[in-house]
Amino acid sequence: MTQTQVDTLNKTATNILAELENKEKNLNFETDLSPKEQSIVAFSILNGQLTQGGFLQFLHNGYAAFLLPMIEYLQQEKVTDAVNILDEVLKEYSLHHIRIDAPDTAKAFAQLYPDFPQFDTLEHRWNEVKLKVYQLFFPEETT
Repeated sequence: MTQTQVDTLNKTATNILAELENKEKNLNFETDLSPKEQSIVAFSILNGQLTQGGFLQFLHNGYAAFLLPMIEYLQQEKVTDAVNILDEVLKEYSLHHIRIDAPDTAKAFAQLYPDFPQFDTLEHRWNEVKLKVYQLFFPEETT
């Protein structure tokens, strides 16, 4: 994705969250945002985390639950390759969540990377499909 596309994604996600905050109190991400809006926010968070520390960082920082609405939306839109990747990420997390969640220092967290090479493979696969996901959310942009 280009920097312009990343900026568009982040701005849209920020606007969606700002609208949610401007409404009455006690609003819920899952019930007060459409599946597409939830997915845009999840995609923005995922993109930011992946550029800094990969799926391991995304999962360690507590964002796994954001994948569920995104997977459901992408299934509905028939973006099967992206669904398969994110589903594999969740499966790996469910198998290893205790180890992934445990580190409480940057050093301990960094030591996880050699133990989970499968996330490197998933990140490479994700990088091949993320533009397709972006274009689903922003079809008016062709590059």
